[in-house]
Amino acid sequence: MSNPFSPSEKEQLREAFEESGFELEKGAEPVSRSIGFLAFPGAPNPIHRHELQPVTVESANNRPGIGSEQDAIIGELITQWENLKPQEMLARYREFALDPYIAVGEWTVPITETTIESWLRGDRLTAALAKRPHLDARHVEVRQLRIVYVGRDKAVATYHLVETYTDNPMTFTGNGGMILVHLPQGWRIAACTKASEVGI
Repeated sequence: MSNPFSPSEKEQLREAFEESGFELEKGAEPVSRSIGFLAFPGAPNPIHRHELQPVTVESANNRPGIGSEQDAIIGELITQWENLKPQEMLARYREFALDPYIAVGEWTVPITETTIESWLRGDRLTAALAKRPHLDARHVEVRQLRIVYVGRDKAVATYHLVETYTDNPMTFTGNGGMILVHLPQGWRIAACTKASEVGI
């Protein structure tokens, strides 16, 4: 597989990591587990580092398995996430996602309380709500869920969303995708993207 970055882009990436204090470790101890996200190019404060659960003998015995049980847990997390109402996001997003997590759309944006507050006041949400019946009648179903596990504490999920409303023929559909990591609290969304036609 060819490297997607040109020499100049590689140098920009290296400088961004160095400026953030994020060390690109080589030959790290096997108990070290971390994940980094880069919003690039042009985003302020582009590096965010989250420490994952250290791998010890005890924690290794408690790490999630791979298979139908974890598929069901991840599927339920995604379903609850997609059914959240806008006014619930501030209070509940950490139940489902890292803080910050990364949203990938027209822009690649780290999502924090400040970002959510701005979104709640923004024109995009107002326009999305204006096209829909009252959200109390809303139901979002996750279909065609496919999960690829990267080790036992990282996963990539793709799925199809169907957004319907009780007693109303209006339907929105589209595809979504997520990168998830397993923390001591359970699975959390690290990055997500979905078609703009579906969801709020």
